[in-house]
Amino acid sequence: MHSFALPGGAGTLEEIFEQWTWAQLGIHRKPCGFLTDPAAILDVFRDYAAPAEKWPRTPIRIVAALVQDGAGRVLLVRKKGTLAFMQPGGKLRDSESHLMALEREIGEELTCSVQPGSQVFLGTFTAPAANETGFLVEAALYRVELVGPIAAAAEIEEMVWLDPCGSGSLELAPLTRQTVLPLASSA
Repeated sequence: MHSFALPGGAGTLEEIFEQWTWAQLGIHRKPCGFLTDPAAILDVFRDYAAPAEKWPRTPIRIVAALVQDGAGRVLLVRKKGTLAFMQPGGKLRDSESHLMALEREIGEELTCSVQPGSQVFLGTFTAPAANETGFLVEAALYRVELVGPIAAAAEIEEMVWLDPCGSGSLELAPLTRQTVLPLASSA
């Protein structure tokens, strides 16, 4: 989809300048132009390359849990009002360690706790955020075992246990699809 400005008034100028500004900020990567000669502008659009983002967004720092059952299935959650399934976990609070945040998030989201000493750091991974368009998540990922009954709570609307080799028709967060499931299937 391209943005064209056809002859118009002040509102037309405001709209095209808004789209042009958004392109410069990296909110979208589409070309914008003022329509003079349609063939000429389409030629320019064909060769268009979006400029580098002027102000890269700071990644959203999270901690996430890779939880597997005895059959190797991965526990995924879906938050209320969202479509994508992902790992339990969440954003780090000020001065909170990864393990403190993970324990807090597991307790809030799943009403259980992390088995002491079961945490294995798998690495820090970056992927597009599933619920914040245009942002990246930087996830500290831990393999953990859980203690106690697991139940969806707080912002969690749904939980599933998924075979890491096949997602079926579930919509998955990019981090889950690109990193977590391949790690889980190789375990």
